[in-house]
Amino acid sequence: MDEMRGEVSCRVGFAPCSTTGRVTPPKSDRPLINTAKDIHIFMYFLKSARIGLRRFQISDCDFIVELWNDPDYIANVADRGIRTSVDAERYFSEKLLPNCREGGFGPYLVELIDTSYRMGFVGLFKRQEFEDADIGFAFLPSFRRMGYALESAQLIESYGRTTLGLKVINGFTSTTNRGSQIILSKLGLAYQKTFRMEGYEGDTKLYSKVC
Repeated sequence: MDEMRGEVSCRVGFAPCSTTGRVTPPKSDRPLINTAKDIHIFMYFLKSARIGLRRFQISDCDFIVELWNDPDYIANVADRGIRTSVDAERYFSEKLLPNCREGGFGPYLVELIDTSYRMGFVGLFKRQEFEDADIGFAFLPSFRRMGYALESAQLIESYGRTTLGLKVINGFTSTTNRGSQIILSKLGLAYQKTFRMEGYEGDTKLYSKVC
């Protein structure tokens, strides 16, 4: 997915996340899901005690607008110009949906199981210009420094190794995205080189691991 470099695909835009402590989820401007028309039941693709990973739905377009306009996302990845629900629906159809059809690859929305709060996304991505898949993730500011990024990345990394049979996993991040670099290191990916990645401003750091 050409989006991801860093907290998404590690060149996705990833802000610092701590991996210690179990903290009560922050208050959000978004109300709890508490009406019949808002209740959704999704089968989680992967899950831990705290979080669940599922595919994006058209009903998540408001979340797409929110996350893709986060200043950290724009600074670390790019400004994709997604300003309205119409923009988000187009992006969902043209970018997210095709990536979700690639047999386990593509982005997964990350939710808190207890509250259904949508926090961010994580996934494994296949790029035409690279032989090996890469891992990426991005989270809203209110859900950083709580370990959710690492927890979700560990779930998808394990899936890539054990189910998809990946032999190598890459990660890409901007040179200033220290949070993504820490997460990649905790996943066992080691720094390889700094280079210019097409479609992204500034230099990109490549991290990699042999599974």
